[in-house]
Amino acid sequence: MTKSLQLIMPDREHINALTPQATIGPEGLRFLCDRMLAGLGKWLRAAGYDTVVADHGAGDTHLLERATREGRILITCDRHIEKERPPLRQAVVVLASNRIDEAAAELTRRLGLDWEHRAFTRCLCDNTVLRSATPEEVQRVPEGCDGTAAMVCPLCHRLYWRGSHTSRMEKRLAGLARG
Repeated sequence: MTKSLQLIMPDREHINALTPQATIGPEGLRFLCDRMLAGLGKWLRAAGYDTVVADHGAGDTHLLERATREGRILITCDRHIEKERPPLRQAVVVLASNRIDEAAAELTRRLGLDWEHRAFTRCLCDNTVLRSATPEEVQRVPEGCDGTAAMVCPLCHRLYWRGSHTSRMEKRLAGLARG
């Protein structure tokens, strides 16, 4: 079963996103962040959300077409995007700030995000779903760190393990959840 989104733009225009591209299915919300929200995109990935960050120089038309094609919600601070967007083609969230904490709080209020969703299940660099590390890969975990739950990105082969950085990131995600 899917739920439709109703997004309120900064000008208070109501948009009912009823197309299949803008629904929440069993896989959850999928996002496309414009380049000015790359930091927010990284934290959405850390929370486990399928999040793509736009390439440098990607124009509004390209972003809207990509969001539609990939079934993603476009997240931007560009208030002029309304001029480009055909009505009801895809969900667009225009945020008031590109500062991570403020943008995250607004996104949480508007979409009810769970920042502890599926934390640390996606590669922070390329958005790929992580897999468990093999015993050979676990040997790359620094000495003194817990390698029992090590994960690897199957695309870029980046290794992730629990360390002091994980605790700091968990605290940050909890803070984003509180707004």
